[in-house]
Amino acid sequence: MKKSLSFILLCVILTLPDVIAQDVYEQRNVVNLGLGGLALGNVSLNYERTFSDSRAASLTAGLLVPRKLPSFIYDNISEDGNWDADNKLSGFFIMPEYRFYPTYKIAPEGFYIAPFLRLNYYTLDISGDFDDVTADIKGKFTGFGGGVQFGMHWVIKEKVSIDFFLAGIGLYYDNITMRFESDDPDVDWDKLGNDVEVDITGIPVMGEKTEVEVKHGEYVDAKSSFIFPGFRTGISVGIVF
Repeated sequence: MKKSLSFILLCVILTLPDVIAQDVYEQRNVVNLGLGGLALGNVSLNYERTFSDSRAASLTAGLLVPRKLPSFIYDNISEDGNWDADNKLSGFFIMPEYRFYPTYKIAPEGFYIAPFLRLNYYTLDISGDFDDVTADIKGKFTGFGGGVQFGMHWVIKEKVSIDFFLAGIGLYYDNITMRFESDDPDVDWDKLGNDVEVDITGIPVMGEKTEVEVKHGEYVDAKSSFIFPGFRTGISVGIVF
């Protein structure tokens, strides 16, 4: 009988923290919509789930709705180029986080520190005149890295979530591939390759590590890989349940 009572008492002691936690963590899930990128067509959703009074896991996924490339970018590709007629930029990113809330607030409220990883993937498709040559350019931009983010999370009326990313600092390994193609039978492929190399190598950071490959009658490839720092800030709003 004593052994049975001891066993029951031990089970109660071991399960008591979980029972208390269930009372404390009635609301452990958060879904937020990012506001900062909406004007640029970047839609992002964040899901956060707490698993203790000071810790949470979070996953953000973002989609860049197909849109035109900003004019200040393609204006720099070629001074006499005309790229405005047909160009499209699209892509997505995924970012998991581990959030630590060091303040007296119960997660997911208060100041937090969040180590994160991030994967970016974007594609570019533009057509226009490049140094007197009508060409199509197809680009792929991939990046992977991580860092740490500092933020402040408010919960209003136990239902409304406001998540302010104060500052996120990261380091990313980026890979860029661009292919220039043309159906013009009079294209001087060596000259086109040289023009591409001259224009791209003038771009800071990536230009210094660009390799250009020319395949006569088909394409000119430009590839670059580099490490680059990143900074993130913004705000998102949503619901707690």
